[in-house]
Amino acid sequence: MIKGITQKEHKIIIDILGMYYPEYSFYYFGSRVKGTFEKTSDLDILIKGSKKMPLLLLDELKQKFDNSNLPYIVNFSDYHNIEDKFYQLIKKDLVKVFRDINYKMKSNWHEITIGELGKVVGGATPSTKQSNFYGGNIAWLTPKDLSNYNNRYISKGERNITELGKNSCSTYLLPKNSILFTSRAPIGYIAISQNEICTNQGFKSIIPNNNVDFLFLYYLLKYNKDKIEAMGSATTFKEISTNVMKSIKVVIPKELETQEKIAKILSSLDDKIELNNKINENLHAQAQAIFYELYYTGQEILLGEVIQTIESGAREKGGAIASGVPSIGAEKIEQFGIYDFAKEKYISEDFFSKLKKGIVQNADVLLYKDGAYTGKVSMALNDFPYKKCAINEHVFIIRGNQNFINQYY
Repeated sequence: MIKGITQKEHKIIIDILGMYYPEYSFYYFGSRVKGTFEKTSDLDILIKGSKKMPLLLLDELKQKFDNSNLPYIVNFSDYHNIEDKFYQLIKKDLVKVFRDINYKMKSNWHEITIGELGKVVGGATPSTKQSNFYGGNIAWLTPKDLSNYNNRYISKGERNITELGKNSCSTYLLPKNSILFTSRAPIGYIAISQNEICTNQGFKSIIPNNNVDFLFLYYLLKYNKDKIEAMGSATTFKEISTNVMKSIKVVIPKELETQEKIAKILSSLDDKIELNNKINENLHAQAQAIFYELYYTGQEILLGEVIQTIESGAREKGGAIASGVPSIGAEKIEQFGIYDFAKEKYISEDFFSKLKKGIVQNADVLLYKDGAYTGKVSMALNDFPYKKCAINEHVFIIRGNQNFINQYY
């Protein structure tokens, strides 16, 4: 046992952190690990996940510790927020909070296959040559319908099918709260059916058993997306078969109540994210309307006359690395105020220090200049998306000439 943490205190800590593990790993470090602590010394914990822990989740975690019976303050550092020099300094003293890899197995968790969690079903496409198969009242999805879809629940896709169309092929009418998971082109788009819905053959959807919480299953599949994708077989493109999907092993709580508690925590965070997205979309639409109204009453001028700086960035030879300074690509920012922090790419501190162009500043306009994202635009503002970051070669930074135009305009 660590000198600065009693067995009783360790139990309190793992009971709280267990709600967030194994999506995030946790490590003790600092004076209580090194033995240089005093009675009132804080406890330092490093959070390490595939991506940065969202602030709302981190605030919730801190609140749980503030309300606990621990006799000291707990400080958290997120691996994705700290400098590499600091990480190298503490690395040798890190101690896993969950040192027993079978922690979950020995408590109320067990290993199970996806096929044991519910019924795994595929879909199909009615013949497009039969016009009477389409335009009915039955919602029908393809992976394309989820390609730019950011909400958890979905009620319909681009096209509906008729009862004749449904009966003409092997598509399946999935009940409400089924988990829709794309199994090809690409693997890993995921949503929850808001009502009865059919899909094409690009899905391996799951109808949860009665002892499985559908929201928990949704988050479980999201967490295991990369693992599932890695098991896909490829001819022209990767695909997950029904048998492979059924055979994939996952670790889940045995008790439905525990599943529901975990899903409630994650769902409350997504509720806020989806509300913020709706607010952002509404504000964005209002801003666009006001801009166009003002813009078309103004004077025509060449764009070059109002731009002071237009530059792109770069990544070092060999491409992005696993940690360092974030390197923003065109695929990352959806629109103003919305950023995809998953699978972030980085450049080294040394490479960043030598950059003469492409370093993001406050109020920089970011314009995506080539490829599938050409024309998308956003703004870096108040340390969004990062206090310190750069762009890659597919993005332009645009700074206006302050004598002619306000940067926000």
